[in-house]
Parts: sequence; C-alpha cells; structure tokens
Amino acid sequence: MLCGPRYGVDCALVELDGGKAMALASDPLSYIPSIGIKESAFLSIHLTANDIATTGFSPQYGQFVLNLPVHVSDKELEDYWIHIGHFAEEVGLNITGGHTSFDSFSQSTLAGGVTMITIAERDKMLLASQAQEGDVLLMTKSAALISTSILAMTFPKYVERHVGKEIWEKAISNFWSISVLPEAGVVQELNAQHKHIHAMHDVTEGGVLGAAYEFAEASRLGLFLWEDLITVDASVAEVARLFGLNPLQIVGAGSMLMACAPQAKDTVIEKFLGNGIPCAEIGYFSSWQQGKRIQRKNGLHTFTGPTKDLYWEVFAKYNKMKSVKFKWKEDKKIYIILDLNVFTAQHLQKLDSLLSKKVCAVQIWDNQKDYKGIEELLRQIVAICHRKQVVVIMNNRVDLLQQVQFDGIHFDEIPQNWDSHKNLLVDKIVGITCTNSIEIVKWAEKEKVDYISFCSLFPSVNNSKCELVNRQFLAEIQKMLTIPFFVAGGITPSNIAELQDIHYQGIALVSDLMKKDNAKSLLDEYYNNINLTYEDFDDK
Repeated sequence: MLCGPRYGVDCALVELDGGKAMALASDPLSYIPSIGIKESAFLSIHLTANDIATTGFSPQYGQFVLNLPVHVSDKELEDYWIHIGHFAEEVGLNITGGHTSFDSFSQSTLAGGVTMITIAERDKMLLASQAQEGDVLLMTKSAALISTSILAMTFPKYVERHVGKEIWEKAISNFWSISVLPEAGVVQELNAQHKHIHAMHDVTEGGVLGAAYEFAEASRLGLFLWEDLITVDASVAEVARLFGLNPLQIVGAGSMLMACAPQAKDTVIEKFLGNGIPCAEIGYFSSWQQGKRIQRKNGLHTFTGPTKDLYWEVFAKYNKMKSVKFKWKEDKKIYIILDLNVFTAQHLQKLDSLLSKKVCAVQIWDNQKDYKGIEELLRQIVAICHRKQVVVIMNNRVDLLQQVQFDGIHFDEIPQNWDSHKNLLVDKIVGITCTNSIEIVKWAEKEKVDYISFCSLFPSVNNSKCELVNRQFLAEIQKMLTIPFFVAGGITPSNIAELQDIHYQGIALVSDLMKKDNAKSLLDEYYNNINLTYEDFDDK
C-alpha cells in the first residue's frame, strides 16, 4: 500500500509489479429525479472519475452497487443503466460487475456506490499529497459549478424568475462541464517531458476554499490565497446569491486544483487556455509553519478546514415542499376542497380513507372569520395528507403559513401584494382561480404559478351566483397555456363526458364527497370517468 485513506487525498495507491501502481476511488451513486435520469447517470460516473483524474489518468474499471428506492420502476432502472453504460464508454471505463438491490425505506438521492480503478506507471501517477513548498496553486473553470447547476435544474421557475432566462440557462449548461478528465489529459501532455504539475485535487464539498485547505493539509504545507482571484462564473455568482450561498464554500465539482512549479505557471495556463479550459492562479503553497492564509478585501485572515457545506441545507430546505408538489402524470387527478363549515374533526377518518394516488391535493376553503380556534384541526388535516403524500393548499390566507405547514396557497384573484408574497412562497405551490379573464391567464403564465383552476364549469349549489366559464374561451386558452389547469364547479360523474375536449389535469370537488356515506366509491367513480378515453365516452 503506497497510500491508504488519508485526509485530502482523492485516491488510494497500491504498488504492482513492473513499476506499475493501481489507483482506487469510491463515491456514492446519484439518483436525483428532480434533475433527470440521464443527468443522474452523468453525475454518478463523473464524480468518481474526477477522483481518479487527480492521478493524471482516466478510470479503467468500475464496480457498481445500486441500492435504489423501491419506487424506481423497471423502465427507470433500465434507462439509468443505459446512460451509465453510455457515459462509462465515453470515458473508457469497463464495468466489471456489482450488485443491485431496492430499499423500502430509502428516499435518498444517494443510490449506492461505485469504485473505480486505474493502472498506470507508478512514477507518472500524481497524488494530492505531493505539492511542494513554493508551488503555485492553479484552478480550472469556476467555483460552485455543480451545486448551482443542480439548484437551477431543481428549482427552474424560481431561478428563472429571479435571475432571468439567460443566466438560468447558462447555470444549467454548467452541469455538463463538471468532468475534470479533460484537465487530466492536459496534465499528461504537460508532464510527458517536464513535470510541471506536481499534484492535483478536485473540488467537492466545502468548495474551492475547503479543497485548497485539504490540498495543503495532505501535503503538510501552508497556503496563501487571493480571494478576489478565485474564478466565479457570472451565472454561478447569481444563482449562489439567490440562495444565500457563498460560491467559494459550496460543492464545486468541475474545478481542478493543481500544484504547479512556479517557473512553469505561464506555460501551464496557456496550455489549458489553448485547450478551451479556463485556468487561473489563485495562490501558492508555503511552509507548514506559516499556516493557511487568505487575502480578502478587508485584510489578511487565517482560515480553517471546511465544517459544514451549506449547499446541502439549502437544497433540503427548498426541496422539502417540492418533494410533495404535484407530480403531473398521464392520468388525471382529484383535487378535494374542504369546507370548514361542514368539515370537522369527526371527518378526519373519512378524509384519511379517501386519500390515495387518485388525489393530488386537498384545499381548505377560507370561509372562516377566525382560525384561532381551529388551528389544531388544520394541523391534523396537514398531518393526514402528508402521511399519504398529498399536498395541502390554503385558500388566500398567506398569513396562516406561519402557524400551519401548508404546501401552498390558492388565490381567488390576482393578489394586490404579490411582490411581497413571492419570497414567502418560493418553496410553495401557487394556484389561482380563473373564470373568463385573459388577464389572470397572462399573469399566471408570467409569474409561472403551478396551476390554474377554471371555475365554474356547471351551475351548482356552491356556485349559484358565480359566472360560468365560457367553453369557447377555455378551448382557445388551453392552446396557449404552458402550465397545468384544473376544472371545477358543478362537475358530476354524469356530466364529465361533456369535458372530453378539454385537456385538464384534474377536477376539483367541493361538496359531494364529505357529505356522502359512499364517499370512497364516489371518488373512484369520478376518477374512472375522468380517465376514460374519448372512445370509452362514445361507448358509454
């Protein structure tokens, strides 16, 4: 064993016969539905390949252990594995085996693990522990490429709304630049005649600052950094600012740190730039006794190793409610509206029995003057719905979000104080009612709300005074809509067939369910009828 587990070192190194050595690195596999199956496979291959790349070589062999959540279908697994195979082939990786299992309890985006191996001449392989005092510290590309790109992909509406389409699209495109195998190839060429690069370390948790600290620790050296020289792409800076993150201290896969002989730095930087890879000098390695120092605008400071990468907290916070947001599928859903003049604690058990995959949301009607006496009932409704993975939406009352963990707000009209509501609703579902107003439709599209509810489609006891939706208006509007919409008002199992030419996502039910003894069978009847094909309607 030439190098075993060691702080700041990316690979283990095992000596082989004939002047060869074997480098090994392990990392989790990623399966992140919010960014896509293909993207998850790309991430899984390249995060581990990046560790091997710090040796100056590409991975040759890989063992994959998949431990997937049970909700992953056979088709999704097949797609994931096809992409894994494709990206492995692209980097010259031979898959040698592994294991596949499914976990009933896991909801994690970490879906197992992979170990990659490469074999090369021992004297040509680099380790992060080989930086030398006086070496210049170079970095490639930009800080925080991976973390900000995943945020942009996972929360597209929020990011585009606040930073603009151009910045949002650039942040997403950064995802495909997270591999540092191109850097390893350039270093191989550079070191073929003269060893200009003594060591490399790829940026992961803790960002560029954390990786630089680890690099110095691994080589038992001190470090000096110029903060204003650390490269931060404009799109990265904007997305990080939006989420309150420091781009220098969050996950930064896609950037390689290199210890370069000082006399060769210009040659190295020019070589990288010539290969289309941005490269910049950001500091230098000093003696161990000088410690780790960073020059900021307000003076010289010492800095310590990474503690907690705040990216994970922010991702979890913003993803918490998104994880139970509407999952638009091919089948239409039921949207239940609760009238608290009728619904009491005695109805909780009935609500529990109704909730299933056929129901996408429960909305609470804001027809109470005072909610102080029923906050506990509201919390019980939320608890039951969340247990069944059904979202709970409050009608109009944004102020109640501080007392009850609703998943969203439904507005009956365009809120006058929308600008002040935006930040409060960043991780919430937002919907709005529309009858025949093109202004509301345009507003909903502009603000990228989650859905529109067109009401009322038919006369009913609950909407006897309401204007009815003009069918011709709805037929034209649905051609321009890019967001899902529901239909509501007076809908019964017998008149659903009249809506067959409307491409709605589901129907909202107000009065029929909670008042009925046969509520569950009635809900099933609604669900079955709204998911009939046109041919089924004709037959019926």
